[in-house]
Amino acid sequence: MRREEADIRAPAAEGSSSTASRLRAWLLVGLLLLVLLGISEGLSALAMFHLESRYRQASATVPFAELAWYHARELLTGKTRRHFSSEPSPLFVAHPTLGYTIAPGDYAIRIHDDMTDQDHVFRARVLADGSRATRAGESGDAGADPRPKIYLFGDSWVWGWGNQDEHTIGWLLQGWLPDRDVRNFAQSGYGNVQALVQLREMATSLRPDDVVVLGYGDFFDARNVAAPSRLREFRVDRDLQGGGAPLTHPRASLLAGRVRIDGVDLAGEHPERDPDPHAMQDVTLGILAEVAEHVPGPVVLAYLEGPDESPVLSRAGALGFRVADLRRRGPNEWDNFLPFDAHPGPLADFNMADKLYRVLLPVAERQSVGTASKR
Repeated sequence: MRREEADIRAPAAEGSSSTASRLRAWLLVGLLLLVLLGISEGLSALAMFHLESRYRQASATVPFAELAWYHARELLTGKTRRHFSSEPSPLFVAHPTLGYTIAPGDYAIRIHDDMTDQDHVFRARVLADGSRATRAGESGDAGADPRPKIYLFGDSWVWGWGNQDEHTIGWLLQGWLPDRDVRNFAQSGYGNVQALVQLREMATSLRPDDVVVLGYGDFFDARNVAAPSRLREFRVDRDLQGGGAPLTHPRASLLAGRVRIDGVDLAGEHPERDPDPHAMQDVTLGILAEVAEHVPGPVVLAYLEGPDESPVLSRAGALGFRVADLRRRGPNEWDNFLPFDAHPGPLADFNMADKLYRVLLPVAERQSVGTASKR
């Protein structure tokens, strides 16, 4: 009888052992999930750092684990998760002096995100003179508008990449300064070297009551000399470039203290090392000096990003430029388009435009161009 009882109890012991094994397995699974979560958080921090260095800004609008997965897949597969297209196409075309530009037209630009399979679409009207529209119904014929001009030069932040026309810095300034004709000549990927090319070409048409706004961030130094690191990171989607002539990048250098500009092909590996940072910044300083020679009226340096103390800021002040500090001062004044794109969004553009307006308004008032009332 006792043997039978022992025989009956044996399966019960086996069941208890099986339950304990399953419990240990679940505990191991839970521990593994915690480890994976920790790894994902670490990868997300790395992804955020990479995005910060790539786009010069950070964002908390995407869950960390999701952003880490996006970026890890891009690193592992070598494929980008974003694709660009435009209608009409191509968006970018070769230019003899600027290297590339956006052809005049009314564009619908689409940014497609593979991971979410969603699109962000924004519309941009580029006028006959190459500027982005700052109001409805304008023709692009600057000579047809007798008002004093505000010329904007800079990169995709100033141009307003990702934003609808009416949310861009130029459009907002035009509404706030109705006695001025605001012309937005910034374009994606441009630096001060392109602005100098543009100003050289329009120098004879500039008037003393025109204001030139020159965008600058410390990352412009590499752009101005077409540094190899800049050329390596520069990517133009084939759909945006089309099958036209290859695009180039203007390259500034100093020759006997004067700025010399040639061009370099954007294609290729560009394995060379960058010039010394001080040498690159010296070229930027030379560009600012020549800008002062070409512009008979006020110049405003729109400071997009960089340290509080900078030789560029010092040189701008010595040349008589006004400085508009457009740098982000907190998360409440910034947004972007992630996961589609990390460029400044409508809120960020509004705040940058507002900071720039506060510098431009006294200039407009001192030039007695009428009352510039902010609406």
